[in-house]
Amino acid sequence: MRKSYLPALSLVLSLTALASFAPGCSSKTVYEVPNDGGVADGGGGGGGGGKVIDSGDTGEQPLVVTGKLDLLFMIDNSSSMGDKQEVLRRSAVSLVTRLVNPFCLDDATPPAVVGQSVNGQCMAGTLEFKPLTDIHIGVVTSSLGGRGGDQCAADAKNPTNPTLLAHNDDQAHLVTRGGADEHPVLSASQGFLTWAPTAVGQDPTPLLRDVQDIISGVHEYGCGFEAQLESVYRFLVQPDPYAAIERPTGTAKAQLTGVDETVLKQRAAFLRPDSTVAVVMLTDENESTVDPLAVNSQAWAFENSSFPGSSSGTAARGSATCDTNPTSLDCTSCAFAKDAPGCTTPYYDDQDDNLNIRFFHPRKRFGVEVQFPISRYVRGFGNRSVPNRDGEHPADSEGYVGNGNCVNPLFAKNLPTSATADLCHLTPGPRSPQQVFFALIGGVPHNLLSTDGSAAGPLKSTLSAADWEKIFGRDPIAYDFTGADPHMLESLTPRAGLPAPTSSDTADPISGREWDTAKKDLQYACTFDLPTPKDCTQPASKNACDCDGVKGTPLCESPVNTTQVRGKAYPSIRQLAVAKGLGPQAVVASVCALHILETTPGDPLFGYRPLINNLVTKLRPTLEK
Repeated sequence: MRKSYLPALSLVLSLTALASFAPGCSSKTVYEVPNDGGVADGGGGGGGGGKVIDSGDTGEQPLVVTGKLDLLFMIDNSSSMGDKQEVLRRSAVSLVTRLVNPFCLDDATPPAVVGQSVNGQCMAGTLEFKPLTDIHIGVVTSSLGGRGGDQCAADAKNPTNPTLLAHNDDQAHLVTRGGADEHPVLSASQGFLTWAPTAVGQDPTPLLRDVQDIISGVHEYGCGFEAQLESVYRFLVQPDPYAAIERPTGTAKAQLTGVDETVLKQRAAFLRPDSTVAVVMLTDENESTVDPLAVNSQAWAFENSSFPGSSSGTAARGSATCDTNPTSLDCTSCAFAKDAPGCTTPYYDDQDDNLNIRFFHPRKRFGVEVQFPISRYVRGFGNRSVPNRDGEHPADSEGYVGNGNCVNPLFAKNLPTSATADLCHLTPGPRSPQQVFFALIGGVPHNLLSTDGSAAGPLKSTLSAADWEKIFGRDPIAYDFTGADPHMLESLTPRAGLPAPTSSDTADPISGREWDTAKKDLQYACTFDLPTPKDCTQPASKNACDCDGVKGTPLCESPVNTTQVRGKAYPSIRQLAVAKGLGPQAVVASVCALHILETTPGDPLFGYRPLINNLVTKLRPTLEK
């Protein structure tokens, strides 16, 4: 049952409340990708110890190589992520082992792997880089709460174990809970794991065990409004991370209040000024969270069970122009202009505005942009200056501005730990944008990323313009998806060129087949076989299983339809757009792993090893030689 919010405020998100917001001004959409690759202005300073490598003609400062690595995992903890988290848990061993015992390479061009070092020594060949002896490993999740709406309460209980929380709002704090019972991981007393061996050849087994333990403790009961990019940005980049999102009594506008000192302190402890930084993001869905100050500080309504101002509780439609030209200034919300063409019925009905699909093509469907622009995240990874809250939404601005008025904490020398400190005018540090990497394991078919276009070919290290067109289409800003692979089209209805809902569950080797979503879900980018079928009738599978005996997805065992035998992923469009914007600093792999089980020791296609290999190859020049 829907409930009304602030019933006395008939102005909420209707004409009066939004009159000051020019609906056409925020034309950046969820697909907007900057052309500059996100690496811009100078600034930044030298200093710091370590070995200097010539950075070539990129215009960037030289790399200061210190052999330090700060590795941050962002793990989606929404429902349906348990199977992918388990693959990451087992794959992470390969990544960490590779860092502390690098491969041994021959002297060919390009060099070939002849084995893996033991205790930092090669029986044959030479080390690809000096074994790392200074690593920080942290974990954040995709849950940042309801962003001012009434969903994803922070105190909600785990649906399968009421003694534990659901973890709807991890606040971008480093996660240190472990295993099924969420016991404290004692070795992560600062919020993260540390590898600093006291002797050559020290056994990394305890570190590997603790990495797996923390990943296991993430679980899959977090907020369904995933904030994958925002969580990373909040932890690593946001100069003044808010303490709370509040809506004072008697007003519909959200406010960002206070400063989260936990983020400041954990960031300062985790992030060294001269380290290489790598973010590994695991997710099976597009980002679906709001900029709280968007739409005249009322974007929270898009994460609310009942949309204010709507008698049906559903969101306002976009005007008719939005259907054909969503970037036009004439594309607006029917809440702003109920007399606009297409606004005879200004609000959607229940069938067309299920909360689960609220962030599906938002600009086109609602006539407003409620999310942060993609360029914010690209620039956060690569620019030495970023906005604080005042720079993002200056007074009287009609949308997100993003003035780079602060030193980016990611490129600062000393990081503040107190809310009373100067959070903006930091001393630039020695880290170069070339030392920051983004590795996405997301919703995209492997064949769109392989060197030969096959379902099991080697993974490309860099994607071409033609590759990106297959992923995004001709002009995704204008919702022109011409040229896009049909698996990457976000759609409520069956997509042309793919097996119909009446086909067999394995008719399409990539996503199974299309299905009737009843406008409550999207079609899949890819699916994969689960190593162990999941009985959806069991309490342990509550809210995290797709086979209820009613939905006709291709994930279920036929004909019973209550046992899930396949995992799923949706197109991870926004995260992929960030990867595109970061160019050579990014690597991408499918969350639908080619081999879920390692039946052959060292299988190069097991789990997320293809991405790990590409990531470490890109990291090599920034690590000790």
